[in-house]
Amino acid sequence: MKKSKAKIIFVALVTALALLSGCKKESVKKTLEVSKWDNLYEGKNIHFYYEDFVNTQIEELNRLYQLNGTIGSKGDELERALKITEWIHSKMKYDQGSISAKDNAIEILKEKETAPKASDREFSIVFNQACTALGIYARRGEFRVKNAEIAKERDYYKVNEIWSDKYNKWIMIDPSAKVYITRENIPLSAMEIVESKLENIEVKGLEDSKDYINRLKNLIYSYTINIDNSIYGKKRSNSFITYLPKGEMPELKFKNGYAPPSIYVNTNTLFNISPKVEYVDDKSDKIPTMILMKKITEEQKSDNKTFVVGVFNNSVMVDTYYLKINDEEWEKINKYKEVTLNKGSNTISLSLDGKEVIREIVIDKKVE
Repeated sequence: MKKSKAKIIFVALVTALALLSGCKKESVKKTLEVSKWDNLYEGKNIHFYYEDFVNTQIEELNRLYQLNGTIGSKGDELERALKITEWIHSKMKYDQGSISAKDNAIEILKEKETAPKASDREFSIVFNQACTALGIYARRGEFRVKNAEIAKERDYYKVNEIWSDKYNKWIMIDPSAKVYITRENIPLSAMEIVESKLENIEVKGLEDSKDYINRLKNLIYSYTINIDNSIYGKKRSNSFITYLPKGEMPELKFKNGYAPPSIYVNTNTLFNISPKVEYVDDKSDKIPTMILMKKITEEQKSDNKTFVVGVFNNSVMVDTYYLKINDEEWEKINKYKEVTLNKGSNTISLSLDGKEVIREIVIDKKVE
């Protein structure tokens, strides 16, 4: 009898634990999920912007830290970029947990004189501006994990790319770890690293790269770059280009925030464009593309309902177009439209004439 009771109690405990475990899993489900994205950009008519080499703030960075003398002008872009990473590490120490809102290399470096710990974000900012100070084209990039909203660990990692005249391509530099990656002795771009899935590659700069590769494997699901890579002066674009593997959907909600206004692609074409080629608007975009930006006000910091929709074509925002939300009538839009998501399925359709659907996305809002 006692054995029978003990068995019943044991079964009850196992059942209770299973139910609790189920509840725990339920609590980490996504709050926003894209189920349809007929809105991929397939063109190449994007005007990228880079920091001007002749710039008061950049010249001040060079003067304060004597970069011309410290780094010098000998060697190709990659060789000098690696010297820059060494110089940065003499000023800062990588710490993933470091938090700073500064986006100016001089301010970051001054702060690190007394508190040297710095995040990959801070390393990428200082590296980018130091490269610019030495006449090297550079841009910041971001790797991100799949299912970023419910990621157990960190869901992104900041890196940089430099343009190499020697190799006639972009090369990924990780200034936080002081490394770059090659395949058959050719330095790889960030997109080539994503596409390689880290197979048949060599990490340069580390004696033992096993831990680094394992960490990077989880982070290279998507890759994002700015359209406007400058920090100083008037901002010419607040949008980004994000690569997604074919067949995958964009993720609008991250672990600690929302996706920036992005143009999504599933090819590497835009990531390969040289910064030295002068942009010419060839009017080659055949179909406009919707861009979504999360609207966050003081009252809406915890809100996941309202997005701002704009439409992009031939490197500029479209002035007028038509949107249809779910089963509502077509509405003529001037520039931007605020769209409030309801619980359940939300369909946003785009038209140029208020009749023919040319783009359509479906976002599922899971919870209030």
